[in-house]
Amino acid sequence: MALWALVALVAALAIELSWGAVRRASQPTGDAHWIWKGNVSHWSGPEAFYTWRDFELDAVPAAARLVVLGDREYVLFLNGSRVGGNRYTAGAPLDEYRVESLLSVGKNRLSAHLRSIRGEGAFLLALYLDGSPTPALVTDRSWRIERRWSSKLFRPWQTIGRRLEARVVARPPEGRWGSTAVAVPRPLHDELATSGRGVRARRVLERDSVWRPLTGSSRSGFAPLGEFLLLDWGRVVSGYMTLRFDDAVVPRVDVVPAGAAYFSVHGPDPVAQAPDTYILGTPAQGYWEVVVPRRFRYVLLVGVPGITDARVVLTDSAKLAPIPGGWPPRGVLGRPAPRLGSPVEDEIWRELERLPR
Repeated sequence: MALWALVALVAALAIELSWGAVRRASQPTGDAHWIWKGNVSHWSGPEAFYTWRDFELDAVPAAARLVVLGDREYVLFLNGSRVGGNRYTAGAPLDEYRVESLLSVGKNRLSAHLRSIRGEGAFLLALYLDGSPTPALVTDRSWRIERRWSSKLFRPWQTIGRRLEARVVARPPEGRWGSTAVAVPRPLHDELATSGRGVRARRVLERDSVWRPLTGSSRSGFAPLGEFLLLDWGRVVSGYMTLRFDDAVVPRVDVVPAGAAYFSVHGPDPVAQAPDTYILGTPAQGYWEVVVPRRFRYVLLVGVPGITDARVVLTDSAKLAPIPGGWPPRGVLGRPAPRLGSPVEDEIWRELERLPR
């Protein structure tokens, strides 16, 4: 009886392994694995870091496409050019980019900025060349982790000293992300952008102060501002918001500063709406960029000290519709938004409760 039970167990295991192989073969990411930074536990706090991988090409392919997905947020770069970025939602499709124009003969470098307010997350990528059904490069343990920003991350000819190995989290369709059977083509970042340096906010309202114009040279921006700011562009704009920080407050150690951002066309209400996104800094990085284009006039920033400049890189709405700024004015179904989840979010909420309505 025990022998039959053992045979049945072995057969069931073989069937499960074979079925798992079939399911994995149906994924458009091939043999790619979900990867993340090591030593991250539940409720570990916000995480923002880079992962990168070098690869060689003997010739530039006629066609190259990247399929990618990141939880919670990713911004992807290839040889220093921003490919694109996105935020994860349950059941989200893969993002697909055509990148043959960004490749070079010899060494190439893919790098991704990954951010998660809860610390947990994952990143998945596969690179296909010249229509081959097998990816030329996938996310796996060969990727490396960099906890601090460095210009070398975007320069394939420069060597990066620290080489922390990425941790494999799961392999599609296993894991809490499930299947990744659908990929949606997306334009490259430079195809969306219609302006260079971006349009600066026109005035700012700090806590317990009056509106004042933003002054200063284009190089230095304006004087560092406090942790509660309401920015006004003077008109509705659509695009990617970028913030720059004062050198004195740019993090130089492995601590991730976190804050919240509320986008709105008519004026944000942090009591009635949840944050549209969270601002997670990376050590040694003097700027922060939103991952998806927004349509807004006002932006309320909470818990982000030392901002010296705020701009929006305008985008072509015909190619990718920006997300409207702000949740329903009175919360979901007319009810106020619930209390937030992580310790960082709770701290932001406590600070907001001290503000006059």
